[in-house]
Amino acid sequence: MCHLQPRHAAARLSRLRRLAEYGASSAGGRERMPEWFRGDCHVHGVRSNNADLTVDEIVRSALHSGLDLIASTEHNTVDGHADWAPHGNDLLVILDQEVTTRTGHRLALGLEAGVIDWRYGVRDGGLTAQLDRVRAASGLCVAAHPHAPYPGGQLGYPFELFDAVEVWNGRWTSTLPWQAGNEAALAEWGRGLAAAPRPDDGSQPSATATPT
Repeated sequence: MCHLQPRHAAARLSRLRRLAEYGASSAGGRERMPEWFRGDCHVHGVRSNNADLTVDEIVRSALHSGLDLIASTEHNTVDGHADWAPHGNDLLVILDQEVTTRTGHRLALGLEAGVIDWRYGVRDGGLTAQLDRVRAASGLCVAAHPHAPYPGGQLGYPFELFDAVEVWNGRWTSTLPWQAGNEAALAEWGRGLAAAPRPDDGSQPSATATPT
């Protein structure tokens, strides 16, 4: 589950819909796009370490769960993007990459081609140029599992640099380290909602700061 940053959220939601539409058209797609998408935007297969599912197994599981879309987020590679082509009529697939820097991971959501560099940390100053590359391709930059308690798993960059933040990864209760920070991430999202400025007319804050 991801939280879209309130700033420019409407434009980012529009970009997310375009990504889904692109996934449909480029792979044969479905005849009618749904108004709401149920999907998983952080999925790993055998091309990532600590993952063992094939593309066929992921697709079967996604369809069994009633998903409309998934994003292929292999670690630091786009080599597996072509593996999804045979499933274009079954599922919307957003091509992606998980970028594992030394001081936090992020998703390059909608990355059609070209690997985004991951060989730097927060002190190296390499993040902004890489985020710009993703956005220039109409992609979204998502901070992944920001409180994962292992070296390189905790996000060292400000949330404000990203289009969205992942606040729930995998099972809520898990022994896997990259899923152990869900409670902290969800609590931080809640604090952000509570601190959101209210409109001048006294109405409730915009619903754009909602999970997607």
